[in-house]
Amino acid sequence: MKRTCRDAVLDALERLESRHGRRTFLLKDLVDEVLSAGEPFLESTVRTHITSRMCANSPDHHAVTYEDLERVGRGQYRRSRAAVADAQVTQQCHKCGAEIDAQISFCTECGEQIRHTECPTERSWVSWYLHAWSNYFNFADRAPRIELCTFFLTNSAILLAASLSGNSVLSVLAAIFVVIHLVPMIAVQVRRFHDRNQSAWWLLTSIIPLIYFIVLLFQLFASGTQGENKYGPDPRYE
Repeated sequence: MKRTCRDAVLDALERLESRHGRRTFLLKDLVDEVLSAGEPFLESTVRTHITSRMCANSPDHHAVTYEDLERVGRGQYRRSRAAVADAQVTQQCHKCGAEIDAQISFCTECGEQIRHTECPTERSWVSWYLHAWSNYFNFADRAPRIELCTFFLTNSAILLAASLSGNSVLSVLAAIFVVIHLVPMIAVQVRRFHDRNQSAWWLLTSIIPLIYFIVLLFQLFASGTQGENKYGPDPRYE
């Protein structure tokens, strides 16, 4: 029987599960694994299979042929629950090393709780900082703590350096920079509230400087909700 792209994706997923001991992977991981194995399929074909033809919960307008995978976040995929049940996929207990069913939460041999680890997107400080600028007028989605931290701290360092320089030209440029960065700063704070599944109307309470400082500290350190919420998918896995 002729080998299909579906076969290649499933084999790649099995190798990744065995190698990393987890069930969820980024789309890029899956695509790279298929292509690195020398499979004779175009990258676009592999992507279409993962995101559409093999994805049980892909958008309604997509042509789902097989329900092998499920999308669990933006750019994140794993075997669908039905596929796991059918295939009896196993995982290894991190404590005793026993091979156990991938769906269970406790090892049947030693009773240890199984950690189903996820796969957050790896981005540099600069990447998160530029991401905030690229979402200049985005008041709808979500932003993780790291995005606000990089944007606030980097901009603060720039303005502090300009003010301490004593250079009149830099002082003028700093004033212009303050105006330019105001909108994306508000936008990233709005998205931070969304990341906690909260309405951004809470930002209005920060009109008073002291309250604004307290709100900012809260946003810099408070964790967001895990997985999707009503404002969109988890930004840590985009």
